Amino acid sequence: MLDNKFDQFYKEAKEESREFLGRDNLLSPYKDFAKQWLKIHPEDEEGFLAFYRNANYIDELAEWHATSKIHSARKIGRLLLEYLPKGASVLDFGGGIGGDSLAWDYLGFKVFYYEINQGCKQFMDFRLSQRKNTSIVCLKEYKEAAPYEAVVMFDVIGHLINPF
Repeated sequence: MLDNKFDQFYKEAKEESREFLGRDNLLSPYKDFAKQWLKIHPEDEEGFLAFYRNANYIDELAEWHATSKIHSARKIGRLLLEYLPKGASVLDFGGGIGGDSLAWDYLGFKVFYYEINQGCKQFMDFRLSQRKNTSIVCLKEYKEAAPYEAVVMFDVIGHLINPF
């Protein structure tokens, strides 16, 4: 049941991205976008921001979430359920298109979503506007609602200019 709910949020992202971007279909397979990142791997802030301003980014994330069989969020969701009380605060740092935030909100956690990519933030606002029963808080600064009982971050470090 939990896996089905996660799959639902990931598949909805694909349909919602088409509606949000005003397109009938996604632009390209996510593998092409990953290859593009590996090829140019931006080393300065200007290149980094240019890469993430690319309009295809939301398409790529939606396609990846809808088709990938490996979702760490499922495992994290189970750990959150096991170790945290219902209603505990969880920061989704680098929340992307919000599928994990939506799933954790569904599980009963107080979710705080933080993302630097403006396109992803706008898409998440759009996704939340399509739902009535959500308590997700979208943050402008991740410290706004601190402290959190858990901070979750997927696929973020590899996208930083100089993480270490």
